[in-house]
Amino acid sequence: MSFIKNDLTHRCLKCFRPQKSCLCDHLSPIETKTKFVILMHPKEFKKVRIATGRLTHLQMKNSEIMVDVDFTHNKRLNELIATHNSFVLYPNEKSLNLSDIKEEKPKQLRGSNLIIVIDATWYLAKKMYKESSNLHQLNSLSFEPKKRSGFLVKQQPHPQCLSTIESVQIVLKELNRLNIENSPLDSFLNPFQELVSQQIACQQYPPEGSYRSEGGTQLTIKDQYRSTKSRNLIFLP
Repeated sequence: MSFIKNDLTHRCLKCFRPQKSCLCDHLSPIETKTKFVILMHPKEFKKVRIATGRLTHLQMKNSEIMVDVDFTHNKRLNELIATHNSFVLYPNEKSLNLSDIKEEKPKQLRGSNLIIVIDATWYLAKKMYKESSNLHQLNSLSFEPKKRSGFLVKQQPHPQCLSTIESVQIVLKELNRLNIENSPLDSFLNPFQELVSQQIACQQYPPEGSYRSEGGTQLTIKDQYRSTKSRNLIFLP
């Protein structure tokens, strides 16, 4: 218990980052008409150094985080689903592709919208979706990513995979285009970009006294994914 207490005294209690690399000064929370719920896997919750689900929540005032694996009987989530026009951001063959919609305010998205975002690795996200039977009744949303992830310190399973905060930013951009939202997004990714910059700096120039203090990590081109055996720590676009 003393270790946990000592660890918390060195962390920001808002962004959960170490005090020396707190990201709160880079936050600029926005208002949205759409309600967002971020379903976070417990393993993702523990990744305080590079997790983007919490940053996504901190950037949106109308959002909540729920931590679990199976949300079938989550009372709060089920209440929100029952009182909103609810969607889960999860690509499949039947998902509503926001990038394909041309008309403004399509009938599928009229009303009080709730978008549920699963925050986990792709493997764990599939498990969470499978076990949370209350999500199966919901329509799925998807989009067409037009650029690679800026998450240069994390290897993605596929070139089109994005972090949670990047995915939500694209969803909001599409909702703006459809005249459902009018959210200012110029600063939305600022804390994420600062997070990546800090991690790259830490790897290139390790803190004095760390086990890598005599040599940093060399940056490599981000063209290797899960299909290859190489697992580089940092990538460049």
